[in-house]
Amino acid sequence: MNGKMVVIRPDGFRSVTEYNSEIPLKDLREAVGGHIESVPGWDRIDGKPCWVICNEEGKLEGLEYNIYAQLMWAKAAPEYAHLDYLCGPVAILSGDDAFMESL
Repeated sequence: MNGKMVVIRPDGFRSVTEYNSEIPLKDLREAVGGHIESVPGWDRIDGKPCWVICNEEGKLEGLEYNIYAQLMWAKAAPEYAHLDYLCGPVAILSGDDAFMESL
């Protein structure tokens, strides 16, 4: 099992964490700074399956607008991205079949 989590912060900084096992829920929550929520329609990156998450209460908590993740979402799922906007850190999870099935 191999996968990675790329976290995109509102200031454009990106961090990458590699995994060779299931990702603990606490890692997902820490990545986005709270409870997780799936980003609608964004299920592929570079032609491969992914799962993208954000902070469920990012707007309510006043987290900063994430233009970098928003632009990527608009490219990946334009039919969804124009309906909402992303705030705070956004995490993109991708990997082999076993990794993706574990999410």
